[in-house]
Amino acid sequence: MPRIRIRIHQLEDRHQIAHLSDRIAIITETLRRPGKGGRKARCKAAYFGFPTQADAIRFASTIRGRFPKVRLEVRTSERLSTPIEVKIAGDMGEQLAWELLKTSESTRERVERHLKVVAARPSIAPDTPVQPRSAGRTMARSASGHLVGID
Repeated sequence: MPRIRIRIHQLEDRHQIAHLSDRIAIITETLRRPGKGGRKARCKAAYFGFPTQADAIRFASTIRGRFPKVRLEVRTSERLSTPIEVKIAGDMGEQLAWELLKTSESTRERVERHLKVVAARPSIAPDTPVQPRSAGRTMARSASGHLVGID
């Protein structure tokens, strides 16, 4: 599994947002006392970012089809840097976020794939440079006052 860099920011009293990637984030709440199984925090919501509304709605309908009682919302982005986000409330969102993060393509893999595509493109020959043609040219001023070159 690739290394994952996580950024965590304090939001308010006992709430933190963990940015797992530029398109996935989780909000957790620190518990006052240890909970079930000794856990010290719980997931409040998970956020998934998308470039378009159509992609977000397609993702939300897929999740709704698999989990009919899930609480989710498609909205303009408030927590992520993407234009649209899908907010999934509860612990199910955290599990889904980690699964998607593990299966997603890393930045290095995306860059390598892009470089292969660029290398496979046919190269375009540059235009021949324009030669200055001031030699042998006589300059004259027109009736309107503009300089005109005469060959």
